[in-house]
Amino acid sequence: MSIILGLTGEKLSGKGTAAEYLVAKYKVKHYRFSAILDDIIKRLYLPITRESQIDIALALRNKFGNEILAHVLKKDIENDQNELCIIDGIRYWEEYHILKILKGFVLVYISSPLETRFNRTQHRAEKADEKNISLENFKRQELAPTEIIIKELAKQADYQIDNNGSLEEYQQKIDDVIKAIKK
Repeated sequence: MSIILGLTGEKLSGKGTAAEYLVAKYKVKHYRFSAILDDIIKRLYLPITRESQIDIALALRNKFGNEILAHVLKKDIENDQNELCIIDGIRYWEEYHILKILKGFVLVYISSPLETRFNRTQHRAEKADEKNISLENFKRQELAPTEIIIKELAKQADYQIDNNGSLEEYQQKIDDVIKAIKK
């Protein structure tokens, strides 16, 4: 049985942490929408920032359609032989509709309060513009085109995980979802 776990959730809700845990524990293949964008940004010798990711994503979607990145990942997954794959960062209806037709696709919504997510950005600093972002700018990013559909996508989720406790509690919730899917 092949499982394709699609992760959606607001920025810093814990999608990447879930993916890292699943890769380490279950040896899954991890696909990220942002990896495509990061490859382009690196090739352009620009710093990887949330703003540059949004700009590149919007440019690609404006030119080739909102589903362009989903088509890329769908083709990658169709060629994958792993029993469990993760797609990290589903943010648009078009992406969801393209990926949900994959056999074994399951959508998981990961949530975490805004204040918790803002605190994570201060410690993570994965992107060049994260470390010094103000709460006001963080809230403004929540209104970006890449963010506004996520709450609606959550309503389509097969599973929801609240990531507002310890790392161990979060990992247990992830394991519980995997067990439920495998039944």
